[in-house]
Amino acid sequence: SKEIVRSFKLIGAAAAAAGAAVAAFAARQVYLAAQHADASIKMARAAGTTVEEFTALSHAADLAGISQEELGKLTHKLSRSMFDAAHGSKELKRIFKDLGIEVTDTHGRLRDSGAVMDDLSDRFREMPDDATKTTLAMKLMGKTGADSINLLNSNLREAKKEAADLGLVISTKTALAAEQFNDNLQRLSGVLSGIGNIMLAEIAPALAGITD
Repeated sequence: SKEIVRSFKLIGAAAAAAGAAVAAFAARQVYLAAQHADASIKMARAAGTTVEEFTALSHAADLAGISQEELGKLTHKLSRSMFDAAHGSKELKRIFKDLGIEVTDTHGRLRDSGAVMDDLSDRFREMPDDATKTTLAMKLMGKTGADSINLLNSNLREAKKEAADLGLVISTKTALAAEQFNDNLQRLSGVLSGIGNIMLAEIAPALAGITD
């Protein structure tokens, strides 16, 4: 009957609309994931670690109430402290030695800052929450080091394992592809802006004449 046909048409239209909504949502999620991966690999480079290590550590930071941007600053400062300890800072060298943490590997190269963060977590969890712990954190990670206490008090190794289990760890291959994708979008945006500027240069005199 006509009513049945009409019902099927309505169902078809609703299904099409739902499919479009799902597709739009999926595209949005992929775009946001690409932005996150791009930002993560850039912060990982600055921090002296891999994107796998950094995104795993980001999960632990989230649980400790620390943003990815703040984590990037903390790990960057830690990497700098490791470098200084390995190249002449007696105070930082003593601090790492007292904590029983090596900043270089057997070949004399700086260790991954994420791995050193794991070691710090192992030590900090054994220490009482007092001024000494806060001072150590600030000496190793700058003025905002005190904000890292909750992170260092947690079991970073377990949190990183959880991040992997939840699919939150981004691989270098994926992050590099996302970075290239974003770079291409930026180039496309530049091309469109350039075309707009050329068109404006052509029609600007006419527009000015119309508005006089």
